[in-house]
Amino acid sequence: MENTVHKTDSPLPTANAFTAIVSTVIYLYMFVIFLCYWGFLLPSTILPIAPYKFETSRVADDTGTGILIDVALLLAFIIPHSILARTEVKAMMNLSPALERPFFVLQTTIFMHLQMQFWQEFDAPLIWNVQEPYSWAILALFLFGFLFLFTATFALDHFWLFGLSQGYGIDFNKAFGLAATDDADGFVVRWHYALCAHPIMTG
Repeated sequence: MENTVHKTDSPLPTANAFTAIVSTVIYLYMFVIFLCYWGFLLPSTILPIAPYKFETSRVADDTGTGILIDVALLLAFIIPHSILARTEVKAMMNLSPALERPFFVLQTTIFMHLQMQFWQEFDAPLIWNVQEPYSWAILALFLFGFLFLFTATFALDHFWLFGLSQGYGIDFNKAFGLAATDDADGFVVRWHYALCAHPIMTG
């Protein structure tokens, strides 16, 4: 579950220079793609310099092809994201514990990158179109959601969530004085999690 983190007394995996370098490179790649994805969804009038833009995606040859490609891109993100988090799948993959989480972050980031690279536009009826000044309210809500999502990772354990703690064998959350407050069942109850059960999904 989203608001369950490692117990404070859980041992960190054995790490070395290789796992530290790999986890750092993957983290930096994830961070860049996360920002690009944010820019991908923002209109060019707000952020014209993003390397990928939803509104300028390649145009599909026909509607059916566009839908199939877009659905495939979404499923390529959703299915591995769900399956690879399972304990039995991790056991089958037999990765070093220090690299399990970085690998999970890597595959998630790759599929986000592929979504931006290969997303298809296609002809479809206009569902809704909000004009100014109301569009600014929607934009503000989007930006708030982005910030809420990102900062919620620190309420949980940002460094554990994205594989840096495992790659380095260091509990960065504790080292930086950000250790989460768990309840008796091991759930985080501070900051964003005091407002809702799943702030990352909410954002």
